[in-house]
Amino acid sequence: DPEHPLRTVASTHPELIVRIRTLASDRGDRAHGTYVTLANESQLASDPFMRETISTLLPAVQFDSEPTTPDAASQADLRLDARNSLRDAFDYQGFNKLGPSAKASLIQAEQFWIVSKDGDDARAFISSLYSALQGVLRGLLTGAAPIGLAESQYKSQADANANQTGLGPLPEELASVNPRRIRETLRGNDLSVGASAIALLLTAGEETLNKLAASQPDFLAVIADIHVKRGHGNLPMPLAKRDAGQFRSRTITTLVTLLDLTQED
Repeated sequence: DPEHPLRTVASTHPELIVRIRTLASDRGDRAHGTYVTLANESQLASDPFMRETISTLLPAVQFDSEPTTPDAASQADLRLDARNSLRDAFDYQGFNKLGPSAKASLIQAEQFWIVSKDGDDARAFISSLYSALQGVLRGLLTGAAPIGLAESQYKSQADANANQTGLGPLPEELASVNPRRIRETLRGNDLSVGASAIALLLTAGEETLNKLAASQPDFLAVIADIHVKRGHGNLPMPLAKRDAGQFRSRTITTLVTLLDLTQED
């Protein structure tokens, strides 16, 4: 069909397939704790391309020519408030231990927390906290020695290590993590917070896991909760302000615990 809108997209963007593949990678990196440069405070550089392509293929779907941008001064004040709030929560030294990706994700989450109301959709808030956790876990896993286990043994060994060091049994939500994801995480390609937590149980020494259990006995429960709540990040997640606050507090406590395991000063 010479009039098919896909022909229009292809003529405008002959590199369409390549850009879509890059888009998936960029969005995945940002969602999983890797630092990604944004075009501005509200969008990735690929967002205008996405809007144009969708509206060409589905003319009934039209976007504003430019996304709504908050007043620059107000947004700057909100970011400053969020940064100061996080420094109070972590203390100055702890906050500075965070990498740029974790910091950026936490600031986004904190901005939501500051202005949110009961029933607001907390998808981005939860995803940002998830991304921060994954970024910090990645730092703990970097340089970990290979383990001599078959994929079928990953979860049973992680469960044994958790029980032995006082972290308790592996929660069902983590016991269901695909072994392939754990394998890829052990190879440095972390795919989820759940897989990263299991990889930590497999690679950390007994002393480290004992310290983790002593500092935060509910560590695995918190990881399991955010792993389930975040899901694929594509469903509305209305939260009461109080529930969002509790979720924020548990995540920050877990981040502080993980940062204390690092050797950075």
